Amino acid sequence: MIKISVVIPVYNVEEYLERCLDSVINQTLKEIEIICINDGSSDNSKTILENYAKKDNRIKIINQKNLGLSASRNKGIKYANGEYIFFVDADDWIELNTCEITYNFAKEKNLDLLLFGAKNIDDDGITYDDNYYNLSCFENEYGVKYLTIIL
Repeated sequence: MIKISVVIPVYNVEEYLERCLDSVINQTLKEIEIICINDGSSDNSKTILENYAKKDNRIKIINQKNLGLSASRNKGIKYANGEYIFFVDADDWIELNTCEITYNFAKEKNLDLLLFGAKNIDDDGITYDDNYYNLSCFENEYGVKYLTIIL
């Protein structure tokens, strides 16, 4: 049984893609599928995806002309077979236990949706705060209460 479908929209991110894919394929939760939407990349992103797919049969590559991030995520949803869907941007990476922690928490609390913050790290490795990444924008803008999970 696939517990989580990880959807990764990919567009010209060859510089970051391997780190992203490594962080996903090495998750402690193994019952995942990895759906990569190649959104018309013109760099080496497609080749990187194909090389990873040869090594890990959980990776599915969907190629499309460039339609943008939202269209890519929506396409990934159509191919998802998991109990939950987890979105990861191709220029990001996740901690190796992220899927396991979020899956177990979502099951325990019987959640339909789980949002959590992120650390914003620039190319020099410097971490900085940004309301977009810590979810305070949801409470401030929409009055939504949220729970932050620290991994």
